[in-house]
Amino acid sequence: MGERGDIIKTMHRSLADRGIERGMDLYIVHHGPERDKTTIGRVIGKGLSADEMSDRIHVVVDGIDGRVHYAEMAEAHAEGVKIGSVVEIGQAIAKPREADRKIAELAFDGGGGIYDPLVHLSYAREMEHVPGGDPEDYVRSHIRRLEALRRAGIVERLDNDGWRIPNDYLRRAQDYDSRP
Repeated sequence: MGERGDIIKTMHRSLADRGIERGMDLYIVHHGPERDKTTIGRVIGKGLSADEMSDRIHVVVDGIDGRVHYAEMAEAHAEGVKIGSVVEIGQAIAKPREADRKIAELAFDGGGGIYDPLVHLSYAREMEHVPGGDPEDYVRSHIRRLEALRRAGIVERLDNDGWRIPNDYLRRAQDYDSRP
């Protein structure tokens, strides 16, 4: 109930900041069964999700249906979304991330299902062009991704800084990014 209260306050604040009035009966929070419904509207608020430990972003949308909608999405989906953008809220199907493909490649091509950041770092140092330019930052970005997936119960961190990667990792990571 506390999280829902925070969401309602967020929606109200976004409306008030733009001088828009809507009754609470017109507030829609997109969770669970609502995810299959789609809505079009203008973004009037954006920020970290109520669970600030996740890699999720929320948007508040003034819908063309006259209602105000709150939805969360993976941070990767929210990059191009700005206040004033017209968006469609609905179930998205995420494409596999390049980082996830690299993690799976390292874990299953001789890794026995274990991702080892030190092995990845040695490969990154040998690469002609490392995204971002710094091999250590590149590997840290993969570890941040694994941390988010660990919190979601998809991967397991091992004592030796390695990660146990499940056989269906790419599908589960893609499902995680596709959730509403």
